[in-house]
Amino acid sequence: LVFYIRNAALTAHLSVSQGMFSKKGKAKRKLLLKAKNAYIVIDAAVEILVELNLVTERQTVDVLSLVSTCYSQTESLLKEN
Repeated sequence: LVFYIRNAALTAHLSVSQGMFSKKGKAKRKLLLKAKNAYIVIDAAVEILVELNLVTERQTVDVLSLVSTCYSQTESLLKEN
C-alpha cells in the first residue's frame, strides 16, 4: 500500500504541475483528471490501512483532509478549463 500511496502522490504532483503549464485544453484536462484519480487512490489506500488496523482513523484525519482539499481545488481548475 505504501507503494500505491507514494506513486499516487507523485502522479498527482506531476500531473497538476504539467497541467498548469499546458496550454492546450484537452491535454490540460487529461492531466488534471489524472491528478484527481491519484487523489482517489490515496484516499482509498488510506481507508484500507484503517480497515486493516494498521493506522487509526485519528491518524488519518490530516492526510484525508489534505487529499479532500486538493481534490476540490483540482475540480475547480477543471471547471475553469
